[in-house]
Amino acid sequence: RTINGFNISPDLIWVKSRSDSSNHMLVDSSRGGDKYMYSNANNAELTSSNMITFGDSDGYVMRDDGTYLNGSSRTYVAWGWRANGGTTATNAEGATNSTVQANTKAGFSIVEFTGINSATTATVGHGLGKAPTFIIHKSVNTSAWHLVRGVPGMPVSYVRDLNPNGSPTDVSGNGGALVAPTSSVFNINNTTGIGGGGYTYVAYCWAPIEGYSKFGSYTGNGESDGPFIYTGFRPQIVLFMGYAYGIENFIFDNKRNTSNPITTYVRWGRSSAEGTHTHCDFLANGFKIRNTGGDYNGSTGLFMYMAWGDVPFKYNNTH
Repeated sequence: RTINGFNISPDLIWVKSRSDSSNHMLVDSSRGGDKYMYSNANNAELTSSNMITFGDSDGYVMRDDGTYLNGSSRTYVAWGWRANGGTTATNAEGATNSTVQANTKAGFSIVEFTGINSATTATVGHGLGKAPTFIIHKSVNTSAWHLVRGVPGMPVSYVRDLNPNGSPTDVSGNGGALVAPTSSVFNINNTTGIGGGGYTYVAYCWAPIEGYSKFGSYTGNGESDGPFIYTGFRPQIVLFMGYAYGIENFIFDNKRNTSNPITTYVRWGRSSAEGTHTHCDFLANGFKIRNTGGDYNGSTGLFMYMAWGDVPFKYNNTH
């Protein structure tokens, strides 16, 4: 079955059943359509012959028999990002060579590399030509959570896993501090999940693109008239990630809610079906929090966000 409507040929596909409890499925064209990972579990990479075919100009072809992506009568949501159509190149800009497919215009790259196995740091090329401010690391051949780093507001030597009971952790003791990515490389140390243990890794890297994507943080006020966060574009997808221990990760989009208020969410760190509550408004140039909950707007709490736009603001009618 062909899943259309992306207006691109995506190279990273992230799929979740809306109606049922099931794992989040991550598949990318660098590793191939038969390999997948779960964002809500710490499993190593898994393989199935019935997954996804990449290359459709408006989406992807799903070959699943119902075990993973195509359960009878279930409803699903899929998010997709385009890199370079599955074409990779060797990148030698870092001390550790990497295999990269990058889309510099959209600020997204998929980076594969072999980790280090010593108490030191190393650098890895990401191919974007601009410093990424949102990176998800995952070891593909050993158990470890997806680890987030680089988001403005989180100290550069800290990582935050997608586990809902996770919290930002300083990993500088594992062979050296992580530092802010540059326009050509990010660094790693011997933390399993970031680049340690000599394991094989994949990193999904996003750099901010004016009028299309922005990654940052805000401080909650604990009120239903919550903070307004300026992005410079109308959001299409917003991921919220709390800074404190036990705060969930929630993703909202304008396909499941086509008008305000934006209410329908799933949690990247859990297998549970989607839920609803009034959360925010997507506006022409940002989003406005409408919820007093501690997962998004606890008073004086720090919250991180990752936002991607619908239509670049400078081309958009402001309505």
